[in-house]
Amino acid sequence: MGISLKALFGAMLPFALVALVQFYRSTVLTAGTGIERKPAAQQQARANRAGPAPFDGQLEPGMRDVSASLGASRSLAERAPNLTPPVERASSTATTTATCESTDNVFLDDGSYNRACCGQPRTDCDHCHCGRQACCDSAAKGATAAATTSAAGSRGESHEAGGAKAGACPDSRKPYHVVLTAASGVYQEWQTRIAYRQYLTLKEAEPCSDLGGFTRLLNTPDAQPDGLMDEIPTVLVRQLKGGVCDECDHHFVVMNRPWGLRQFLEHPAYARIPESYLFIVETDHLLLRPPPNRATEGTPVGFGFYYMTYKYDPPKLRPVVAKYHDPDAVDPVGPSPVIIHKAQLRTVVEPYWQLCLTLKRDAAANQAFGWVLEMWAWSLATARLGIRHLVLRELQAEPANQGIHDLARYFVYHYTFDLKAGPWAWSKRAYTWKYPPRALPTPPRSAAPSSHTYIEVMNRAIAALPDWGDRNPGKHA
Repeated sequence: MGISLKALFGAMLPFALVALVQFYRSTVLTAGTGIERKPAAQQQARANRAGPAPFDGQLEPGMRDVSASLGASRSLAERAPNLTPPVERASSTATTTATCESTDNVFLDDGSYNRACCGQPRTDCDHCHCGRQACCDSAAKGATAAATTSAAGSRGESHEAGGAKAGACPDSRKPYHVVLTAASGVYQEWQTRIAYRQYLTLKEAEPCSDLGGFTRLLNTPDAQPDGLMDEIPTVLVRQLKGGVCDECDHHFVVMNRPWGLRQFLEHPAYARIPESYLFIVETDHLLLRPPPNRATEGTPVGFGFYYMTYKYDPPKLRPVVAKYHDPDAVDPVGPSPVIIHKAQLRTVVEPYWQLCLTLKRDAAANQAFGWVLEMWAWSLATARLGIRHLVLRELQAEPANQGIHDLARYFVYHYTFDLKAGPWAWSKRAYTWKYPPRALPTPPRSAAPSSHTYIEVMNRAIAALPDWGDRNPGKHA
């Protein structure tokens, strides 16, 4: 008795699905390439500086999983209105105060927009910190209350201020100042512009989040300005010299991060930052939604990198880590993304910098840690100071290859790994010396949802920059 083709197909379908799932998992867990500070992948010989495999969602022992305590957020589409480019002039100060032809306070104590701008077109006079709509609503409530009070002629200023603080944002809000560490060059330039544009989008969409102000910490030779000074609030610091010395990069450009933070702490702009906490990020960190500030004065928040533990490669890493601290008492974190109290950062930066120098001079450590040596300097320096991080796996997603299916629980998209789905591919390294096109190609339907979301957010940010690709934006308007 013959077997029909339909029956045969039905019998084989479950096995085909299992094979497909196994193939997908193996693809997602395959190491991506990377030229930044990523350790060499043992399973891949594509390049002599291959990056680690993407995070598989599994925590190492001792890492705290607090995903259940984090609430769901709105969809990206609901939180990402189109924005016009900012018109305020960025300077070396950490915050930008607006100007307005008004006798009212320009920058309010509660961090809101200038209420004199309510009902007017967006100008540089109201481009401040909190939500324009919430501020205007509060102003309207204050005016109504003032009109009904028996104190004739009173402007109701104290009620208005109190209403804005209570009505606009909760008292439990614990804002952090975003510090984006960057270097000169077109590669980090276009990434920085996208990062800042997305920050502005979320800032307006979620005015009562913990997102505070923004500063680009820019390392350049002799602290020379670049073409983005009028677009992004920037603090300039001196870039390390090339070579091997106490103020040299030791042929490792990432050394400029601790070196720049070291200078930042002594810059007048640092003291003027109104927020008590800092959120340290990199140029390829794309904010998906504002992370809630779960840091305290004594406990910073960090992302758990699966390869930042001796367990990633015990024979190679454990002996080296043990030279500097108990390997089981070192958090699997790096210096970014990190949310940390300003006072605590002061205690960390110098040991962090000095340990970078020490590890570079230690031949065994330099070889074992490779492109993540500076990250190990942070994790070891904090451990030696008795600082333990609250490790959040939700803080950052690092999709690779076809991507991942659920970005809803993540706050930062780190686009360090290459993406590929069928004939479509994306690699930031293809744009090391030039800007990406104005419209990035859309992934095919076969790509994971994370790839679609990523390209949508990138294209939205690029579309909001009319001078995209101009090395001196705003100069030729």
